[in-house]
Parts: sequence; C-alpha cells; structure tokens
Amino acid sequence: MIPAFMTVILALHMPCRPVQAQDVDMSRSSYDAEKGERTINGLKFFIAEDRRIVSNGQYIEPESLDKYLGRKFDAMSAVLDEFSDVLSQVEDRLSELESSMDKLTRQVRASMVQPGEASQKIETEVRS
Repeated sequence: MIPAFMTVILALHMPCRPVQAQDVDMSRSSYDAEKGERTINGLKFFIAEDRRIVSNGQYIEPESLDKYLGRKFDAMSAVLDEFSDVLSQVEDRLSELESSMDKLTRQVRASMVQPGEASQKIETEVRS
C-alpha cells in the first residue's frame, strides 16, 4: 500500500490525461472549498478556488503558476494604485489644512495683546 503523502507526490508528477477540447465543458465544473478540490470531466484538481483550469486542445490542466500569480499581482497592483491616488488626495488636503491653520495662527497671534502692551497702547491713544 502506498502512503497518502506518496499518492499526492505521485499525482503531482503524473502527466495530465489527454482530451479533446470539444469534450471539455468548463461550465460543468464544481469546487469543494473544504477539500480545495475542483472537478471537471471527472478529473480532480487540488487547486485554489480562483485558479483557472485551461485546455490547450490536448490536455486539461491548471493555468500555469506564473499566470495565476500574475493575475493576483495585477489585481493587487490595481488596488495599490487606487490607494495611492486616495493617499495623494489626502496629502493635498492635509497640506491645505496646514496652510490654513498657519494663517489662522498668525491672525490670532496678531490680534492678541500682551498686558504690558495694552497700557502702552492706551497711553498712545490718549495722547493722540
């Protein structure tokens, strides 16, 4: 009897079964999320749910890992680009708020009168 881990290793190294492209009905696939298993035309693939099964006319096989990861990284790149745009808008708004805050601070400081300055100001106004 072959141990279970050896069965998996052997299954990974076995070539895909040759089929005709017209025999493949991708719409009749099912996915068991608990097992991580997709079944198409009686073939079982232990792959991620969003990984595609492709037929090149001779074989049914999971899409290549570089294509699968490429799709994942493209999606992540789009999210990061969108996030970068939003972050840029936030930075612009923050810059506007900082400049408004500086302007208001200068106005408040200019309108504030120190106790010693108040008596000098009053004396100056009385003499005039």
